[in-house]
Amino acid sequence: MRIISRSVNEGLVIDGDVRVTVLEIQHNRVRLGIETPNQAPFYREEVVYFGDGDGGMVAGTEGTQPVVELLVPVAAL
Repeated sequence: MRIISRSVNEGLVIDGDVRVTVLEIQHNRVRLGIETPNQAPFYREEVVYFGDGDGGMVAGTEGTQPVVELLVPVAAL
């Protein structure tokens, strides 16, 4: 894990084409803006679980389906 300090309106670029910008910091919450190429989908970490052996998503409890929320890019709103 890399730890990087950023202030509001500062950001970073990942792998040359994913841009993450800090939009707002309030109390214990940070709002991030994320730009991805070709509107690539991305998911919140807490709703995605990996480990069913074939690369799919599985829930933490056997027999239940994961709740996956696709985050819509701001430009699409």
